[in-house]
Amino acid sequence: MNRIEAWLSHCDRNHEFCRDHDSTLFFPTRVIDVKEIESGKVHLRDRKDIIAQEGLQTDAGTQTSEEYQGHFPVYWTLSHRWGDPDKILKLLRGNKDQFKKGLSLTTGSVPKTFQDAMWTIHRLKYRYIWIDSFCIFQDSIEDWQKEADKVSHIYRNSFCNISAILSSYEPTSTLFASERSPRLLFPFSVKLFADGPQTYIINKKSVWKDEIESSPLSTRGWVVQERFLAPRIIHFAQNQVFWECLENARCEADPDDHIGIIGDPEISHMSPRVTAYKDALKELAESELSSFFLTSSWDRTKIDWNRDSVGQHIFYIERVLWRRMISIYTACNLSNQSDRLIAMAGIAKAFQEVTLSTYLAGLWAHSLHTDLLWESNASEGGVVHRNTLHVPSWSWASVFGGNVRLYGYTRFGGDPASQIKYITSRLEAERPRGDLMGLLGRAELEIECVLLYYRWNGNSQSLGIFADELRTEPAFNGGRIWGTKLKLDTHELVQDFKDKILIEGECIPTTVEREAYGASVNRFLVVEKVPEGKYRRLGVYELEEQGASSAFGNKERTFIILV
Repeated sequence: MNRIEAWLSHCDRNHEFCRDHDSTLFFPTRVIDVKEIESGKVHLRDRKDIIAQEGLQTDAGTQTSEEYQGHFPVYWTLSHRWGDPDKILKLLRGNKDQFKKGLSLTTGSVPKTFQDAMWTIHRLKYRYIWIDSFCIFQDSIEDWQKEADKVSHIYRNSFCNISAILSSYEPTSTLFASERSPRLLFPFSVKLFADGPQTYIINKKSVWKDEIESSPLSTRGWVVQERFLAPRIIHFAQNQVFWECLENARCEADPDDHIGIIGDPEISHMSPRVTAYKDALKELAESELSSFFLTSSWDRTKIDWNRDSVGQHIFYIERVLWRRMISIYTACNLSNQSDRLIAMAGIAKAFQEVTLSTYLAGLWAHSLHTDLLWESNASEGGVVHRNTLHVPSWSWASVFGGNVRLYGYTRFGGDPASQIKYITSRLEAERPRGDLMGLLGRAELEIECVLLYYRWNGNSQSLGIFADELRTEPAFNGGRIWGTKLKLDTHELVQDFKDKILIEGECIPTTVEREAYGASVNRFLVVEKVPEGKYRRLGVYELEEQGASSAFGNKERTFIILV
């Protein structure tokens, strides 16, 4: 506990970005109060309870808790794995009074992991902690959706997050390992005399990957957002405790980073996720704090994206950092696949605050031409399925079960030329006044483009592209075709294309990359027409050619709606 206190104290005193990131102007709707934990009880508190018991003053004395604009006390959060919803204690509309009167810690109803987290913050002299299953009504869809919209604010404004790496689905699982042996991981020195006396420091390079990234908790989709947003995290792992904030990563075996077990560039290279979360968040924090981004005059439409340093910075945030977070997120698991957008809405909001770009169900309007060309690994054998409940087919969030790759830079750097134009979007939240970054009831994307036609020949496993609907005029004439690649979105589509001898449909030229010696890489969005004349995404197609002339360069452009 002394080591944790030292890390917290050092961070709070010396880390500018960590200090600025947590805010006492926000407070969750409900928290758990551990003040009386030594008496064997903890209590559920509403915001209005906090205002009253902390003696917080309101401007008029009659304000509601939602209207209060003053400072609140700090609170902590917990990241954990859920158990069987039918077997664990959780907040329901019918037991709210019981939670408020006090939950006994002696009856065994409160999971041991929760108790350990509560005792931890109490011993560190803090009072409030937010735990999802204890602070959101689990039998109220309305409350769940309302609070899910706030989760990003809850983690982002927390003082510190406790990461229960060892938590399992069993209510008896604990925060602390039963047999901790951090000394087994301590670095040690040896002397070798092959080239004269030399002292070498020996340590385990994969300690972070083995204990944090490979843990079941780190594969939980919601945890990606929690780790990204929380300014400080304490990971309770099998052999030792780890610290993670915007400035540092530490572990008990090297508490002051004298050896560099966590900060070693080689280790970061071996496991990119060691620093991915906090590197991205710090990059956004630095942008938010810069004088340029704090002025009201900055305008995306006036930026030279190829030459302007600010444009290049935003380009880096949208292309590199965003894609890095998506690659991590899509490799994780969700119990409910319809949560794929809402479970990372907080990350999207953090990016949008800096880029000011229009967010489109996991894509960005400014980089739509490349964002639309995401690929799944279904064509490589990945068992990928689609769930369009609350998610449009054109979003990477509509597929699950495999890996997703977001298309970004050209082969030689820079941004590929766009063949489409974003017109507008029609997004509607699943519930009235709901979050447009969360559950969607409607999601249509209107673009201006050229509509081409394809023919799939199952015998030759090729996709022919034509400029006319009768498929008599090839889209490319002359030259040489160096290679083609069809990437379908789901396992079912891959099987469908394999089973059929002939398939015809539509496709949209989306980007083109000009390469050396007159070569070009053309990428298409493969779609199918659905009722009301709209189009659903099926996959992407890549065609690399040299010296071919386009038969659709002067073809009339049209407006289509993707759903």
